[in-house]
Parts: sequence; structure tokens; C-alpha cells
Amino acid sequence: EREAGLERAQQVARMAHVVTAPDGAFQNWSATLTQLIGQAPPASGRDWLAIVDPADRARLRQSCIEAARA
Repeated sequence: EREAGLERAQQVARMAHVVTAPDGAFQNWSATLTQLIGQAPPASGRDWLAIVDPADRARLRQSCIEAARA
């Protein structure tokens, strides 16, 4: 039962995999996220933020910048 829970957690963790540059610009995202949201990754830039609720975009972008710098 624990192994099944761990496996499920690992699968869920891979679903929202987005890689950004230190300035928050999009670099790529996982194929599982494409399947989850039903759209292809953006060509470049910050277009990936379009899938995020507008109220959360600035906070998420800043979090990505801080994580990339760390």
C-alpha cells in the first residue's frame, strides 16, 4: 500500500513539470503536462503563464524566478 502511494505521488509530481530560465521565461514542460491540460507547450517566452489563473500569474512568475536563481 505504501509503495502504491509513493508511485502515485511520483506520477502526480511529474504532471506539472515546467522549466523556466532565471528571468521566468519558458524553456520547456513535460509531456505529461501536455496530456493533462490538452495543449502543446508554447513556442517561447512567457506564454506558458496563459494556463495559470490571472490572479496567480505574477506570484507564480516571481516564485519561478526565485527558484531558478537558487
